[in-house]
Amino acid sequence: MPKGACCGAVRRTDSQGDGKDDNELTERVERRLAAVLSADVVGYTRLVRADEEGTLARLQAHRAACVDPKIEEYRGRIVKEMGDGLLVEFGSVVDAVRCAVDIQRGMATRAESEPAPEKIIYRIGINLGDVIVDGADIHGDGVNIATRMQEIAPPGGVSVSGIVFDSVKDKLAPHFEDLGPQQVKNVGETVRAYRVVIDPEHARKSGGSADTVRVETIVEPDHGARPHGRACRGDGPDCFLHERCSAQRHVGSAAPVERRRTDGGR
Repeated sequence: MPKGACCGAVRRTDSQGDGKDDNELTERVERRLAAVLSADVVGYTRLVRADEEGTLARLQAHRAACVDPKIEEYRGRIVKEMGDGLLVEFGSVVDAVRCAVDIQRGMATRAESEPAPEKIIYRIGINLGDVIVDGADIHGDGVNIATRMQEIAPPGGVSVSGIVFDSVKDKLAPHFEDLGPQQVKNVGETVRAYRVVIDPEHARKSGGSADTVRVETIVEPDHGARPHGRACRGDGPDCFLHERCSAQRHVGSAAPVERRRTDGGR
């Protein structure tokens, strides 16, 4: 049985005191804790309608050169492929977040050479939770929440659930935008959600919106200010996101405030 997995079955004691497995009421279910990454291509139906063969060829090229190698590097397992979508399982939530950000950075770079109508752009969502194991497949709320995080992620971006945020905020050096509570299908309670703030220039290159900036989570750097925290040149495993200036406010420290860039995105 895989490490971290468990099986359970209801056991009852009848009036004679004999213990019996009540499999008629409850089937034996294997579960494990996993970091789940859900990825989907933005506007895939439109892309296929415009150029089916070309879109498939570009998607396969991106997968082979950027997406799949990063999943392997961070020890992920592709659970299933759903046309343009992917469901990936990781043993480490830190690895899952690093992998997602590296994929989006790599895709942004590759998109520079593509005409805007042909760009392949991913949305990615991540959750950490209990999953039901069904052979090589996984199911359950842990997967459903990851899918919901993907649905609310911006094009070229990454959104994570509150439990992922709580798990990585002290281990990595990202900034997050609080997206507030989100309703998830078949999950009773709302789920906290956060957007990982990737370098705005990478968001622009990948087709995502970098025009609207939330003041409490991103402060545009003052060229005379010195950045805080450890240096980050984007070339190390611990430096996948850039630190902002010391005027950075913490997530949730103020009500959301938005402003439009007036410098043309420079």
